[in-house]
Amino acid sequence: MASLSVILETSKNTLLNTQVSLQTASHNIANADNKAYSRQKVVMQSNLALPVRAGWVGTGASVSRIVQQRDQFIEGRLLSTISEKAHWEDFASKLDSISVQMLDDGESGLTDSLGSFWSSWDVLLQDPTSLAAKEGVVEASQSVAERVGDNYSHLEAWGESIEQELDRSVNDHGDVRSDVNRILDAVASLNEGIRLSERVGAASANDLRDQRYQAVQELAEYIPVRYSEEKDGSWTVALDYKESGTQPVVLVSHNRAGELAYDPEVVGDPDSAMKMEYRSFDYDPLASTGVSVRLDAGDVAGGSLSGLTAARRVVEESLGELNRFGGHFAQAVNGHMAIFKIQDPANAAKDFALDPSFSVAALKADTKVDPEAISKLSATCLAISKLQDESISGLDGARFGEFLSNSQHKVGSRQNEAQSKAEFFGSLFSELETQQQSVSGVSLDEEMVEVLKNQQVYQAAAKIIQQTSALLQRVIEMV
Repeated sequence: MASLSVILETSKNTLLNTQVSLQTASHNIANADNKAYSRQKVVMQSNLALPVRAGWVGTGASVSRIVQQRDQFIEGRLLSTISEKAHWEDFASKLDSISVQMLDDGESGLTDSLGSFWSSWDVLLQDPTSLAAKEGVVEASQSVAERVGDNYSHLEAWGESIEQELDRSVNDHGDVRSDVNRILDAVASLNEGIRLSERVGAASANDLRDQRYQAVQELAEYIPVRYSEEKDGSWTVALDYKESGTQPVVLVSHNRAGELAYDPEVVGDPDSAMKMEYRSFDYDPLASTGVSVRLDAGDVAGGSLSGLTAARRVVEESLGELNRFGGHFAQAVNGHMAIFKIQDPANAAKDFALDPSFSVAALKADTKVDPEAISKLSATCLAISKLQDESISGLDGARFGEFLSNSQHKVGSRQNEAQSKAEFFGSLFSELETQQQSVSGVSLDEEMVEVLKNQQVYQAAAKIIQQTSALLQRVIEMV
């Protein structure tokens, strides 16, 4: 009787085991299209054997635990690749837009207006008495002034749009947490959920762990991070940047999260528009605890935020070069005739405009009857025309047209480099994701095999129970 009872108990456990296996397979199949999900597997362990006269008799198996199929090395590389990919994609996209804002291909835009400006003076030099030539000079001068001002306003507006995007991603607004800070809070909350679940049940909280990894992947798209697992199952998430070995910024520790902040107008920091502030989970300026560092794109290994700040720096550099061009161009031309007006020498291109006193009348319309005026105007035309071939020390020894071309070329070269790296990291990401999915992804074929195998085991265990029950009934009837 005792041995028959053991058989029944063993078969019952087998039925329960197969139910768990079938439920796990069903869960895997339901998440087959979820790339953030890690395939789960039931691990069995043999039960203690029972001693009998002939030796030891096994008592079947029981479910030990349900584990995830993961490769931490691949997942770590995938996180860093996600950050690099996001950085270069955002940087390339913004540089492409900056190039469009500058609107200069040599045949249109500021370069074309500058060429027309030089040509108009050459035409006037041929016939200083021509009213049409004089009107052409005024129109060409007006065109240059408008192009310089338009380029500046377009670039300035694009820089402001990047700042607004950074503000939305980083800064909290009232009770509304920013995208990045919301993710940091979510990771800290999932840490606590995992800790409590695994402490109470002593089993791995697999689905919560998947949600946490998905949140960290989302975080990696904004900033580069690295993580380590603590004994209680929680992750410590730190910023991955150049100086992290000496001054690590721990953004999440257990159930506490740090935050990011962005202020483009920090007092005493002229480069604040290109820097992000990273605050550790224990940062408190009043208590002088924790870590807070301000880093620019060059100090951070990747992420869309560093791509945006790098693009913001390119905007500032382009504005600076446009100011240099406007200042030196106006100074050189006005040295021969007052044509352009600048409000602020430090931002020469911002309010670059035609001098109100410059008109056809300023070119002395009465030159037809004044040989001296004709001679003077011819000398002015020649002097201004020669400026196009002069090397300007304040423009790195380049000519005016050459300087504009170099400025445009630098943006274009950076854009091409960024696009190339974006494509490289995009390919690397696809390769690593494929490797990760080969380990953690769900194979419908494998799951169907598991389902069929467990169905057969279930049927066999049920058959054993049926036969054992019949034997017990016969024994009872014999009593």
